[in-house]
Amino acid sequence: MSSVPKLFLSYLLLFLLPLFMLAGSSEKARASRKEAKQKEDAFVLYYLNKNENGLKKLPAELEDTEDTEDTAEEILKRLQTVPEDQEDICHPSIPDDILIDSVSLKKGTLSIDFESSFKKLARDQEILLRASICKTLLQLEDIDAVVFTVEGNSLIGSDDTSIGHMAEDSFILDRDALYEQSDKVTLYYANDDGNRLVPVEREVRVSDNMPLETGMLNELIHQSGPEGTRNPLPRDLVINRTQVYNNICYVDLSSKIEEIMPDVEDRIKLYAMVNTLVNRGIVSQVQFTVDGKPMKALNDIEGFDQPMSCDYSLSEPLKKKKQKNK
Repeated sequence: MSSVPKLFLSYLLLFLLPLFMLAGSSEKARASRKEAKQKEDAFVLYYLNKNENGLKKLPAELEDTEDTEDTAEEILKRLQTVPEDQEDICHPSIPDDILIDSVSLKKGTLSIDFESSFKKLARDQEILLRASICKTLLQLEDIDAVVFTVEGNSLIGSDDTSIGHMAEDSFILDRDALYEQSDKVTLYYANDDGNRLVPVEREVRVSDNMPLETGMLNELIHQSGPEGTRNPLPRDLVINRTQVYNNICYVDLSSKIEEIMPDVEDRIKLYAMVNTLVNRGIVSQVQFTVDGKPMKALNDIEGFDQPMSCDYSLSEPLKKKKQKNK
């Protein structure tokens, strides 16, 4: 009789052993999936990228606290500094001279009130600052939206309307670049004699957060036009920044704009930029600075520091060369 139970136990063990192994394997698989999920959900801070024209994510550990406001304040302080070992790849998204007056959370909306120093930010700097803060703070479970104010007043956008609640879909920032865009525009090249402008239609595409206005001017510098035209801007000119605000495109150029081009008149060089930017229909005027400072005259052209309107009287259609009769 005793041999039967032993035989039964042997068969039972042979049957159950794979189940135990399978259970252990499943437990390891679940643990592995949990660990992967935790890594996927790891908290990140959104800083400015190296070129300060988009965002860069860095993983971060937060101090344990049950108070979301305290956590938000900690995050905002950390966005003002970058870890020393990361300084070569990113920059703080909140400049140290931009001061925050108060932070408060009510019904899922975090309100951040800045002091007046916020007003000195350029428009693109402001957009990236808000994007950095929103993308970082909206990872917190208790925060559904972020509202920005300055000295208790609503933040005003470029269209003179109040910027309200900002949620997860307010920014397209899944990558380091803020956006990509393209448009069919008219670029104004110089003619062969360099004394008239020739309109040329072209598709301009930009990425890595470059404004389309910057891309359009870069085309005039680096991309050749059709036969019968020449580039109207110096090859080594740098477009430091373009920004559209209140129907004006603000353009900051490098000092190479002062370079005399023997084959292109200064007025053609100037209005190649103005006509190109205004013709798109987004702005009505262009205002220039050089390395961040206004310059009263561009060589012999006065009023270079004032908003400039287009001058289409300088334009002529592209002249096609006559084909020789065979």
